[in-house]
Amino acid sequence: MRLGFQLALGLAAILVACSEPSVPVVVPDEVEEKSEAEPPPAPAPRVPTMAARIDPKSGALRIEDPAGALLLGIRAAVQSATGATVSAALRRTPQTQSVHEWRVSPGVGGGWTASTDVSTSRSSWRLRLRHLPSEGTVDIAASIIYRQDCYVGQESLVLRFSGASDATVIDRAFRRVRAAHGPLVDAWSPQQVQLRLGDREVTLEAHAQALRIEGEPGTVLQVVLEADHYANHPLRLLRDCVAEYDREERVEHSTRSAWPRKAGDATELEARLHLGAGPGILPLRYPDGRRSALVFTDHADQSDANRLRTLMYGRSDAGPGAPGGFVGHGLGMTKTVFHRSRYRQPLQLSDPEYAAEVSRLVQAGIEVGPHSVGDGPEKREKTAESLPAYEAIGGAPVWIDHQPSTNCEALSNRGALPSDRHYVVDLLKGAGYRYAWAGTDVREPADGINLFEPDRPESRTPVLYTHKVVDPDSRTPLRLFSAVWRLYPPDEFLARYSKARLDKLEADRGLHIAHSYLDAHSGAGRLAGKTLMHRDGDVLVLLPEVEAWLGRLETRQAQGRLWVAGVVAVADHLVAMSRVRVAGVAGRVRLESPQAVKGASFLIPGGVVGIELDGEAVPESKLRVEAEGTVVWLDLAARHRRELTWSAGGGALSK
Repeated sequence: MRLGFQLALGLAAILVACSEPSVPVVVPDEVEEKSEAEPPPAPAPRVPTMAARIDPKSGALRIEDPAGALLLGIRAAVQSATGATVSAALRRTPQTQSVHEWRVSPGVGGGWTASTDVSTSRSSWRLRLRHLPSEGTVDIAASIIYRQDCYVGQESLVLRFSGASDATVIDRAFRRVRAAHGPLVDAWSPQQVQLRLGDREVTLEAHAQALRIEGEPGTVLQVVLEADHYANHPLRLLRDCVAEYDREERVEHSTRSAWPRKAGDATELEARLHLGAGPGILPLRYPDGRRSALVFTDHADQSDANRLRTLMYGRSDAGPGAPGGFVGHGLGMTKTVFHRSRYRQPLQLSDPEYAAEVSRLVQAGIEVGPHSVGDGPEKREKTAESLPAYEAIGGAPVWIDHQPSTNCEALSNRGALPSDRHYVVDLLKGAGYRYAWAGTDVREPADGINLFEPDRPESRTPVLYTHKVVDPDSRTPLRLFSAVWRLYPPDEFLARYSKARLDKLEADRGLHIAHSYLDAHSGAGRLAGKTLMHRDGDVLVLLPEVEAWLGRLETRQAQGRLWVAGVVAVADHLVAMSRVRVAGVAGRVRLESPQAVKGASFLIPGGVVGIELDGEAVPESKLRVEAEGTVVWLDLAARHRRELTWSAGGGALSK
């Protein structure tokens, strides 16, 4: 996972700082600027401006100038908080152990490797550093093995930097901000810290569960690379399954956020220290250069064939080819449906008319999945009987719990407990499911729309994550996603997607996932007045203001500013991009991924010219100049390296 790679990179940097021999690290200078008329040159090393040496007495990594004067000191430490129970793990103050000694051996091309072992109360850390002079980097890798069964509150690698005159970090809106006092960067944002050493710089690039900043440059800047932290994967399970829905949700919950670990379980972390600016390119979250994503995960309650057609085509008497609704405007979403019914009519997936409508929607690109399999509690056997009905219509691999307090098979109730008769995780995994709703709504974002919360820089943003209580499989895990409540009267609903909010979502490269009921239509009960449609004689029609809003979303999507899609499409791309690795220096980078990625997008900050992919000019249809720099998108084949080159230029793209 991305987390493992990031931790390994961070460890490499720390290990370098702690190795025994005094080994110089030669770092190529940055590429010189060339005029627009010249082709992008291959970066050529110049006189090295920094060297990395390990102090055998202190275990610190020294970044020095060619004369041996200290520019930056780096010390490494390990933090761990575990317990025999969940509550003990959550209460425990992390145990911190600094690294003082390294085992060092010569490496390839004048480089070296170093390693050390650190033991905590229940886990054993192995830290490894590898210096690559040809790359001007130090790779950091950590592996954590648990010696006994336990629950984990926190496992982190801590890097302490002394001597930086200033430092910046890429925040969750892809802005470069000062690195001081608390900013946290999640797993779906570039984790990059740039340290200024006078007229020089050193860059830390990580891929952790989260990266956290403590302290400030000028004194001691502490960068915490989290291999695991309970707050990055929250989980609350209901203590009981009740017969009637409680609107106030007064059923008690049990906090299960700490991951359980068995003796012998292992996790990894990676990072990389660049003695220089690094690759100078940022992987982006969404395909084809899109700046933001808007996702509706629409729950099945109240839906019938007429309401579904109205939502998707604009009118209940319309169908494929109609210009209205989500499908007519070329917008995607995730729509959940019931297969079984205990309490409501009409039926959904078990009704031939409704099933035919759903099948057409799948063909149009709408993601369709279960809202549980029915509107009441179902035993394991009934869930198993219903899942093939979703496969038959080409359903998406996403599960959304229905009323977790009453549907005992909900993952946030008993569906994730192997010993319970309502256990369903193995059934979902066997049917190829990859995503499930976390079961509770997150708080309203500070800006009213972006779940990455860049305006609350110290907050944690568990948007998409794995949890080992739900699924201990680390190879193909069932991931949980968060959503925010969005059932309101039409005026209030549309206000929450105003032009100002959508502009902010795009500016911050954000993500919105809504917990919605878009085809609800009821004149009574808790849904009264909370509908986006009205009656025109015998026909249901989307409200004119709703139809106009969908048209505006279509325009934003056509301009590459917004991606209105289902949660599977967005999550799949986020996961794929988290596995992409970038190596090299600014102006010439190598891109590689363990899986195929369509439309992988990257931001090259500043003005650039002569962008080429594998020696061929990138077509302008795959480029867009923005205020922050140039966005380029391309396809990556699995395990196939591609090379992207460019040179510094003006503020606008030049051919």
